[in-house]
Amino acid sequence: MARDFPRFPVILETYRECLRDVLDLPSLRQILTDLHSRKLGLVEVETPTASPFASSLLFDYVATYMYEGDTPSAERRAAALSLDRDLLRELLGQEELRELIDPEALEEVEAQLQHRTEAGRAADRDALQQLLRNIGDLTAEECAERVSEGYSSASMLEKLVAERRVALVRIGGEERYIAGEDAGLYRDALGVPPPAGLPETFLEDHPNAMRTLVRRYARTHGPFPTAQLSARYGVDPTPALRELEREGALVRGELLPGGSEREWCDSGVLRRIRRASLAHLRREVEPAARDRFARFLPSWQNVDAHRAAGAGPDRLRDALTPLQGVALSPKVWEADVLPRRLGAYSPAWLDELCTSGELVWVGAGSRGRSDGRVALYFRDPRQCQAGACRGRRSGCDPRAAPRRSLLLARPAGRSRLPGRGAA
Repeated sequence: MARDFPRFPVILETYRECLRDVLDLPSLRQILTDLHSRKLGLVEVETPTASPFASSLLFDYVATYMYEGDTPSAERRAAALSLDRDLLRELLGQEELRELIDPEALEEVEAQLQHRTEAGRAADRDALQQLLRNIGDLTAEECAERVSEGYSSASMLEKLVAERRVALVRIGGEERYIAGEDAGLYRDALGVPPPAGLPETFLEDHPNAMRTLVRRYARTHGPFPTAQLSARYGVDPTPALRELEREGALVRGELLPGGSEREWCDSGVLRRIRRASLAHLRREVEPAARDRFARFLPSWQNVDAHRAAGAGPDRLRDALTPLQGVALSPKVWEADVLPRRLGAYSPAWLDELCTSGELVWVGAGSRGRSDGRVALYFRDPRQCQAGACRGRRSGCDPRAAPRRSLLLARPAGRSRLPGRGAA
């Protein structure tokens, strides 16, 4: 009705509220005019965190979906991980990522950082020496884990030590191999005496040795507690960790899945873990291929799942519970749907349920002059509720819910489906 009166007061107020109160088009027009006349300048700025205006938009968008009870867990976690870390802390009250980070993604990233993947393993002495420079000190067993199959890490290390490219030192009560260039670094950070015969350039002073050592450890590991780093080197790394946190190189929070304390993590590594987790979670919510879905549906509907033995009214009752509200012709019900779900079918079983008043049917539209569709419902509210829950998965028409409540108040209906006997 109001469509025929464009100046109807309610319509005018709706336009005014949308265009002025919500969108504020007059202010937008003024800003665009000033930009066009060069009265205002446009400067592109990349900020470390979202602006208050952008934060509100992100919160409105994500909160709409993140707390919906029907949303799959993987989809909710993916939506949360898509937020900036600072925004996530504001939304959740703290940096509680341990419930969002995917353990498989974390393991995958750590394997890449530690050169334990097939592509990252060393296949010659040069690659092994470069690996020690990237990761830091490693035991003989740890070196063997990072060498390609068919190659001897012991032989490589022996030749590298003889060439003074790798040094064997003692750290934390065990023998470890380090790159020759790091001899001065470990001496200044941990007091490890360098072996004789190394070039003077390898023994230069390192003013921030402990800080450099901690930073490299963080760059090549996933989230780790303070005790892990302390046990690795036998010293208290807290001052270096705090300094790196103030600089923004490290972050601290509840990051490790299954952990019970706050962990440290390199900022770049955490971004990488979040991207990998997001990719894993998005793969979980990807739609299945059509052929897999087609194979799944018959088993979900118990098609051809039963033998003829044991068929009867009880099995018919179980089969009809999730099919409440599905509108089909009587011929399809009795020739295709019910026999395939029961193993065997007799019209007398359906008549028995209808005659007892336990089951009722209602017309759901005609199909030509002599055929139509009917939907079946149980009078028992518990079975109706079970059918409503399972019906959403089995293709039940959601519009049938209001009709179901009316049927519960009706007297017993016809005892037979139309088209195969008198009422």
